[in-house]
Amino acid sequence: MAYSRLNAAGTWEVVAQRADGLGGQSVWATSARDNVTPSWSADGRYLAWSSVAHTADGPAKATSGTITVYDRFARTTRSVTPSTFLQGAVYGGDSSILIGSRTDGSGIAIVNTTTGATTTLANTAGGRDAAQSPDGTVLFVVNKADGTTDVKRRLANGSVVTVFTTAANTTARYPKQALDGSLWYLSTTDSTPADTTDPVDVGVSVRYQGTSYATNIGFAHDSATSVPTGFAIRQQPTKSAADYTGDGAGDLLARNSAGALLVYPNVLNVNKPTGTPKQIGSGWGGFNAIIAAGDWTGDGQSDILARDAAGDLLLYAVKGGAVRPGQVIGRGWGGFTITAVGDWDGDTNADLVARDTAGTLWLYRGSGTGGVYGSAFLPRVQIGAGWTMHDMIVGVGDADYDNRPDIVARNASSGALVLYGGGGVAAAQWGQIKTVASQSFKGFTQIQGTERFTGNPTSLFLLGTDGAMWDGWFIGDGVYDLQNMAQFNQGGGPFTWAG
Repeated sequence: MAYSRLNAAGTWEVVAQRADGLGGQSVWATSARDNVTPSWSADGRYLAWSSVAHTADGPAKATSGTITVYDRFARTTRSVTPSTFLQGAVYGGDSSILIGSRTDGSGIAIVNTTTGATTTLANTAGGRDAAQSPDGTVLFVVNKADGTTDVKRRLANGSVVTVFTTAANTTARYPKQALDGSLWYLSTTDSTPADTTDPVDVGVSVRYQGTSYATNIGFAHDSATSVPTGFAIRQQPTKSAADYTGDGAGDLLARNSAGALLVYPNVLNVNKPTGTPKQIGSGWGGFNAIIAAGDWTGDGQSDILARDAAGDLLLYAVKGGAVRPGQVIGRGWGGFTITAVGDWDGDTNADLVARDTAGTLWLYRGSGTGGVYGSAFLPRVQIGAGWTMHDMIVGVGDADYDNRPDIVARNASSGALVLYGGGGVAAAQWGQIKTVASQSFKGFTQIQGTERFTGNPTSLFLLGTDGAMWDGWFIGDGVYDLQNMAQFNQGGGPFTWAG
């Protein structure tokens, strides 16, 4: 997470730290007296913040303005000087532009982070707190004389529509849209709260596309000075996280040589990734595939899929940490290599990707019911061919940080890892294909995607031929951090780890 704060000198600082509080803070001092707004790029690589210093006469009297860009990979900062002063500049639909409001009130402008060139968008006069999505949609607010706020959307064709107007005595700030376009959220301030001991109430609301209601989330506080004014929410990208302890972190699922099913909990500590295992089942020795499948029953809890010797696919629902009896949801699965991919097609249901013996790759779309009402699957869709060149296919969650689940495959010949970025809909195959690690990974007998196993949102669990257990993670735009791969345990060889 990143946020801005006022220091003792009366100027602002930008702070970045892990959201769970582990580790130290990275702090960058600015000389600005106002309007410091941090923003992460969509690929997770860059953190930028805009700084505008102005006189007491208000934003129209801005005396200086700059944008600083921090590169997480190179660990360097650089300055961008826009051709006009901008307030609240945040990343747009890609990682090369920022969008903000002109300090002279003439509208919303886009700045190129390489050249500093700015372009003012038509029909946005008086707008502020702008945010842009990959589809070209721009959200911004216009404060009105009567004390309310219009929340506006500028469409890709340049036309502007008013989404809604806030209630009396209530203003809105910082509207932002999720990367997949399904929701947007903003902070609201009520100048006449029920608690009259403090001047304002601050909250965060979420509004879903195609609906007219708002949902309050996160916090509602009656002291504006104690609430962060710059914030960002990163959507949960998939339904594939193997969270069997209910703490929101992906766990490891394994079967031992005696057929016992064990959960190794994620303790959210990069120096000790797993806690004491807990047995949640027995008699699992007869299955030739066990899959940590995510939520297949629609109850918000991670479930388990298993394939028996006859080729039947069984769903084991998990309720409150207890495994329910299995039910057959498919037959004839004996010739498939199966991996859980979360919500691949964007319909909110968990899905499977399976390769047949001919090398054809199929998307098996989950219905969301777990087979309780009708089939557990919608009609399958072919999404690939020629996949015999890979000897491992791994669902990794969101490795390129575009809020779509992805696949990593190991090339059978070279041992290299290749990322296939999810397209987000059933008909689309890949958003991008890139080699994430050209070095050979043939020395690993198992590779699993664990989705936030340790410090980063998407990581890999790797089992060496010697039984060594390794952890590694993606750090933005499908980049795999080879330098920080770390062994965290030994003795993983006797286990069959659930993919």
